[in-house]
Amino acid sequence: MNQNLFILTFLLFLPNQHFVGSVDRYYLDCSVPARTCPDNQTIRFPFYLRDQQKSFCGYPGFEVSCDEDGHSILNLSVDDPYIVRQISYHNRSLIVSNAAISHNSTPNCIPPLQSMSFPNERFELPKQNHLLSNCYPPRVPEYEIGCSSENATNWVLGVPENDKQKLGNLSKQCGDGKVVVLPVKYYNRSDEIVGMRQVLSRGFELTWKADDCSRCQRTGGVCGFNASSSLFHCYCKDRPHLVYCRACKQGFSCGNINGLRYPFWGGDRISDCGLPEFNLTSCQDGYPVLHIMNIKFAILEIKQDEQIGTVICKDMLDDGCPDHRLFNTIINSSTFESASYNARLTYFYNCFPPIPTDQMSPDLTCTRNGRAYLHLHGFYMLESNQTNQINHSCHNRTQIPVLPSYYQDLQSKSMAATDVVKKGFDLRYKFDTYEACLECLNYSGQCGYKETSKEFVCFLKPSTFSYAFSVLISS
Repeated sequence: MNQNLFILTFLLFLPNQHFVGSVDRYYLDCSVPARTCPDNQTIRFPFYLRDQQKSFCGYPGFEVSCDEDGHSILNLSVDDPYIVRQISYHNRSLIVSNAAISHNSTPNCIPPLQSMSFPNERFELPKQNHLLSNCYPPRVPEYEIGCSSENATNWVLGVPENDKQKLGNLSKQCGDGKVVVLPVKYYNRSDEIVGMRQVLSRGFELTWKADDCSRCQRTGGVCGFNASSSLFHCYCKDRPHLVYCRACKQGFSCGNINGLRYPFWGGDRISDCGLPEFNLTSCQDGYPVLHIMNIKFAILEIKQDEQIGTVICKDMLDDGCPDHRLFNTIINSSTFESASYNARLTYFYNCFPPIPTDQMSPDLTCTRNGRAYLHLHGFYMLESNQTNQINHSCHNRTQIPVLPSYYQDLQSKSMAATDVVKKGFDLRYKFDTYEACLECLNYSGQCGYKETSKEFVCFLKPSTFSYAFSVLISS
């Protein structure tokens, strides 16, 4: 027996000063078009451009600025500037290189550098090389990067991470022996010919760790970060939200069917607004389309209060011809079942004589995509004890539920079988969180679903506070 456990969870305090007129000021500040430096690197969340975008429009540590040469510079926790070579928002990665090493003007000596390190919660570092600065002769050409700004006759050396012995020996002739650690994208023996400076100049790849912005964007919001609460925020026109805008308030509408809500989702209603089995994948020919066990069903009518929908296999909507995939497909599903009052219309096709003819229709031939696919004597039959007698004479049989009122019209021969089938049949749907959703609606909330924890959630109408219910389903 299922039990619903309600937990009322405090989520977020939203003071009224977040509002400027009718549109939230954070939304206005962060919804400006993506910015660029002269090098045309697109700067958007989780990054933000200094002096052009507010810091709350990006993540801490993701500040970018433009240098005097027009490069995009990532301002990390170290003092050394890093040039942004490329950003991949799809892969959540970027390629950067140390500006002091990357400049092509070789006469410029290299200033003292700092080790590349920062909290792991922001970026992931690749493998690293070691730098030794202010190294006095004798020279070591294979490791030289450039002269040292501390003493132009001395050199800065770069030693691969795996050459520990060489690193130890060289450190004895380099300044105070301080080792600076810098990442590289890759390094192998062939790079000894290219030179260590070239290896470091091509930069290295960083992968970042920040909240996914896609759900916020899909619901019309812009992404940002609240420094005081250290939480990702989705800035929406009405106010900031924790993950996305109030997409669940908008129902799914298609044709004459309006405002489908929980457990249904699809279109502008993101997956958090409904249960996985109730994904309305599209609106076709004026009807919402629901996939049940790999079959597309068009929803002709629905009564959400009674959890009943009138549906038809999408392929049968135009011609009313049977689809053999319907046979025993949904009748005993754990989520969907044919209503018990539906009548049954049985189609037999690909039959061979002799065939009992009493209580049977004339031959039936259906075409789809211009080809006849029911032939060689196809018949439909009303519910009868004679069904078993015919099974041995036909290769295929399909049972199709039909609405009882139209079934009576078929019996009286006032409607053709294909027209009765096109009226669809009633399908009951069920879900364990029905009572929880009613409770949510009583609080003027919107019902939803948290995929990661497989829990029902209730998003309440914002006022001064915002809450959510978590409903744990146990057997």
